[in-house]
Amino acid sequence: MNNYVLLEWDDNLNCLLDIISAQGHPLKKIVSQQPQNLQLSPIFSSVSLESWDTFKPQEDETYLCGLIGKKAKIFHQQIKEDMGIIFAPLIHPNALMSPTAKVGSGSVISAGAILASNVMVGEGCFVGQGVIFGHDTVIENYVTIQSGVKLAGHIRIEQRVIVDMGATIIEDVRIGHDAVVEAGAVVLKNVPSKTIVSGVPAKNKTIVN
Repeated sequence: MNNYVLLEWDDNLNCLLDIISAQGHPLKKIVSQQPQNLQLSPIFSSVSLESWDTFKPQEDETYLCGLIGKKAKIFHQQIKEDMGIIFAPLIHPNALMSPTAKVGSGSVISAGAILASNVMVGEGCFVGQGVIFGHDTVIENYVTIQSGVKLAGHIRIEQRVIVDMGATIIEDVRIGHDAVVEAGAVVLKNVPSKTIVSGVPAKNKTIVN
């Protein structure tokens, strides 16, 4: 069994640690620019904290990305170019996935998520607790989907989109890149790129810079 190593971290650290613990894999260490700022639960007291100054990849290690969404994009590319590391996906054992669903490198699937047939999740995505993906849904790279979101079938969510808690998106809708769907919104039609939508039904609110 490979040892898990978490590279960098952000506000979703506790969620990632919960999934690692539930999987039963050993978390060997966390590598960060500021390891001294990291306060871990006592159950992770055996995890070592290391700075980038001393980090060297090892053959028996499996690497996880502690950054998600937009913050992960540049980090993924840099780590691959500098060290040849490709991040493993992190999937909670209580997530339900069709055998035909696929999850890209460095993506995180939280507890209770449901991925129906032919769902495709790209690289560096975060999928929160209880999210439901209908069949033939495509999630492009570095998308953040928070807890309780429901997506019907044949939906496409383009790169770097954020879908906030409890939003619902009906079938055959496309969400353009860098858009934001606010919490509780019900999306009935396509959302243009770099647009924030909110409400029931969702309407264009503003343009993302």
